[in-house]
Amino acid sequence: MVEELKKYTRCGLIRELSYKRRESIISEGSSEEGIYVLEDGAVELYTFVKSKRNVLDLLLPGDVFGVISNSTYKTSYGARAITASKVLHTSMDGLKKLGETEPGLILELFSSLLDRQAYLYRVFTLLSATRATDRIRNLLQLLDKNLEERNIKLTVNKFQISSMAGLSYEHTVRCMSGLKTLESRRLRIW
Repeated sequence: MVEELKKYTRCGLIRELSYKRRESIISEGSSEEGIYVLEDGAVELYTFVKSKRNVLDLLLPGDVFGVISNSTYKTSYGARAITASKVLHTSMDGLKKLGETEPGLILELFSSLLDRQAYLYRVFTLLSATRATDRIRNLLQLLDKNLEERNIKLTVNKFQISSMAGLSYEHTVRCMSGLKTLESRRLRIW
């Protein structure tokens, strides 16, 4: 899908954007609309609760995210690059024009958005485990499986893990010290 979308950068329907590590892509509460496809790098979706940033998800190349709205909707989450990243972006107008010539590509984009929602549902289901150690183990196993399927390597920090698991940093560090080492060639934790 990325290569197909890149064909439309020449005519301006798709923009290719680059972000530095920790640079904001979507600010929480912004009314920016459109769809982003992560071409390279890694991005985290986050929200703030009581002035604390909570990581909702980690996105990898090929993942789709964004806001589709015809109103003055304000996002309830933000997105920022956790590594140097490249994204492809199109606005709602660009989506409409692209849909006139490439309806199959638009369906693929929307299908990817629905797949992301299904993935998040699995994450929230796994995180419903009551024991913190089980939540962390489930989250790491799901993330490792996702990385393995895509043949991607990723480094995450314990803050991101604690945020996604809904635990304090200190509790996460204590629980992780009791976990057997995750045998992964794709996922590195620091």
